[in-house]
Amino acid sequence: MKKNTIVVSSSSLRDGRKALSEELAKNKLSSKEITLGVLLMEEMFFRLKKGMEGGEDFSANVSVRHIWGQTSIRMEAKGSEYNPVPEVTEQEADDVDEEEVYRLAILKSNRQKLSCVRKNGANIVTIKVQGLDSTKRQLIYTVSVLVLGSICGLAMQLFLDAASIAAVNDGIIAPVRNLFLNALHMMMAPVTFFAIIAGVTNISDAALIGKLGGKMVIVSLFMQVLIALLGLGLGLVLFTGDLTYIQAGIASTGETVTKNVSLVDMLFDIVPKNLVDPFKGENILQVMFLAVFFGIIINQMGEKAKGAVDTIDFIFRFVIAVLKFIVKAIPLVVFLSMASLLASTGMESLIAFSSLFGGLVLGVLIVWTVCAVTSCSLADCRRCPP
Repeated sequence: MKKNTIVVSSSSLRDGRKALSEELAKNKLSSKEITLGVLLMEEMFFRLKKGMEGGEDFSANVSVRHIWGQTSIRMEAKGSEYNPVPEVTEQEADDVDEEEVYRLAILKSNRQKLSCVRKNGANIVTIKVQGLDSTKRQLIYTVSVLVLGSICGLAMQLFLDAASIAAVNDGIIAPVRNLFLNALHMMMAPVTFFAIIAGVTNISDAALIGKLGGKMVIVSLFMQVLIALLGLGLGLVLFTGDLTYIQAGIASTGETVTKNVSLVDMLFDIVPKNLVDPFKGENILQVMFLAVFFGIIINQMGEKAKGAVDTIDFIFRFVIAVLKFIVKAIPLVVFLSMASLLASTGMESLIAFSSLFGGLVLGVLIVWTVCAVTSCSLADCRRCPP
């Protein structure tokens, strides 16, 4: 974390803007991000001064903070309590000039970057200038808790006996992990269904819908075969020697394996017996079929189905929001899983886990590459490079 305090007052505002620009430039921000950060700082300063009824001697301490790739501006002003961050519904009075209206519009358009808290007799405003995207942030959190979970698991093995470790696993770790997996499984079918049907209802060409639907089924079957072969191949390469413990582990779960399922059975089983079973089980092909089929019917209804299309679009956005909320718990689950693994097996499991992790990364890279290639066939072929 980097911190360098800049005192900004009415008389030194110009120097403060320059110093802040130089400080932001040290963090390798773009000129656009620097300009926006300085502009928001200046607007927050004027709103604080006006709201806190500060005189000509009013000042605020401004600092730049850089934590894990995220850069923010922190402004602290001591005095009466006031929140300068505008609400979305805030309106300027009718007698203000046009410039004030524009300034409020700028703040409202960047409302998500601004926050304010009251602490130790000071109003503290935080302006997010640069942040990691959600994917990078999630990756950093996951890798960090992976290491912390390993350390915690080794500490548990050193200081706790087997009975205590088993109690922690059964009473805390296993329930939380199962809760997350159940929530993730709960959203798998709804997200697939509404993502596909929302896409289909936004395509007016019936022939294109049928073409895409057929390709989706083919690609889905292909990906299932590819993933199965990858898992088998990488497993045989990475895990050699005595593997009877895997069979014992599978047998201990009491799960049964369905045998002699042919490709013809998979194709004809794509049509479900009722509308409930596809969302209760794990047959994603049936969910995809229902989504494409219902989407075609809705498109054929034309303007009569406009309300249904709007509803589907809303539900799709809703299930995506729910899924994003659930996925935020991934770092916690990774931490608990690693702690449980190392507490139960110790350092010996790190070698096997590193092989498993390496195989997982390699498999994901292969699947992503294949998805990138096959997605070109699902899109308009004219967009694909020759």
